[in-house]
Amino acid sequence: MQRRNRLGSESLIRRVYATGVRVRSKGATVTGIVEGDSAPRVAIVASRRVGGAVVRNRARRRLRAALGGALPFMKPGSVAVVAATPETPSLDFQILEDSVRRGLVKAGLVGAAGA
Repeated sequence: MQRRNRLGSESLIRRVYATGVRVRSKGATVTGIVEGDSAPRVAIVASRRVGGAVVRNRARRRLRAALGGALPFMKPGSVAVVAATPETPSLDFQILEDSVRRGLVKAGLVGAAGA
């Protein structure tokens, strides 16, 4: 993921959680808002509920890979926080990728053509 597509501001992450649309699935929870017309930005988070440090890092890497194909189809100004679930590290990758894409579409961050 390129630097311009990373969401690093903690205050913006909190705002997305407070005001965004949340879509839960087995592999990930996608929360997002659309504001402005800048490049789409994404934060990937994994709490300790997911597992130890190695497992959390694996979950983040898998989510980053699953988002790779959907990022070009995200609407300009999209801001998303994708949170790992305890199933993320062990879920089949194709199912995880589909789960993330469906979450982005349901949250209104991707048009139907990108699904």
